[in-house]
Amino acid sequence: MSDEIEQSGIPGSPPGLDELDPGREDVWYWSRFQERVMAQALPELLRRDRAARVTLAHVMESWSRLLVPGTVAAAVLGAVLFLSQPEPAPINDSPVLLDELTFPVDGDQEGLPDFLASDDVLDRDAVLFAVEGY
Repeated sequence: MSDEIEQSGIPGSPPGLDELDPGREDVWYWSRFQERVMAQALPELLRRDRAARVTLAHVMESWSRLLVPGTVAAAVLGAVLFLSQPEPAPINDSPVLLDELTFPVDGDQEGLPDFLASDDVLDRDAVLFAVEGY
């Protein structure tokens, strides 16, 4: 068996595998093979090299290409939706002034400070009724 191993040409390889070696008759086969593989891998290797040097500024710049137009589109859509809504009906036609809340308008109307100064437990509805003048 040692004679067969020595005849194979590659020390330690099983016998009969010399026929499978594509570089058996061409001495420069493996050199050309390596050059071809490296030439085909070059674009991917360059891309990975550039990706390894990415900084925060590069990431923000690449995001801005998509985010800035998206933000502008969202703002325009929001403005259109906001402006297309009908204006809510006014609750009271006359604006309530601070003076009207603190001082009675007519002589028989109780002023709000008097209402708040009473010993009664304040009820939310009672305070609203007092403010509205009911």
